Amino acid sequence: MSVYTLGDRGYARAVVKLLDLDGAYFGGRVVSSDESTRRDRKSLDVVPGADAAAVVILDDSSHVWPEHQENLILMDRYLYFADSCRTFGYRVRSLAELRRDEREHDGALAVALQVLTRVHQGFFDSVLGGRCSDVREVIRAVRSEVLRGCTVAFSRVILLEDVAGDHPMWKLAEQLGAVCAADADATVTHVVALDPGTDKARWARDNG
Repeated sequence: MSVYTLGDRGYARAVVKLLDLDGAYFGGRVVSSDESTRRDRKSLDVVPGADAAAVVILDDSSHVWPEHQENLILMDRYLYFADSCRTFGYRVRSLAELRRDEREHDGALAVALQVLTRVHQGFFDSVLGGRCSDVREVIRAVRSEVLRGCTVAFSRVILLEDVAGDHPMWKLAEQLGAVCAADADATVTHVVALDPGTDKARWARDNG
């Protein structure tokens, strides 16, 4: 495993020392902003020995990986300290202030581990079965199970002058396995609305 941060080398080493005191997990495999070719982007090009067909990226920011979206598993931010909560605009008491950690089964780290375990097993089952040796296909398959069986309609999310199928939310829903619908009808299972007063939003409430 490797650590990749857009922080400087001193910050990266300090964090890794806290997470992996004996170097059992990361060793010296740390990439910081000092090694990156751009200060606001991450790329596998600067990760020694990285093969895109066999790399899984776990990050809480998708925009920093423009060239490797298919390798990315996007996770919720793990916000333990009060400073982190304030930095990202969360007006809640931090886990540190509450003197506890996140829930064991559905916290950000626990959910990330569950997904990583599924991808790991799926990849090696596929390789050993002679079907596929590209982890991106496994990630794509796991991702497509999230909203499988759902039909989603959007309300006030996509501008009328935009092509619905090109909108990021429409594409994301399809990547997660959903079928997207332009109108709300009996086939729709979920409505995503910016305004609770729209016709589609009211239809969703009326139809449960």
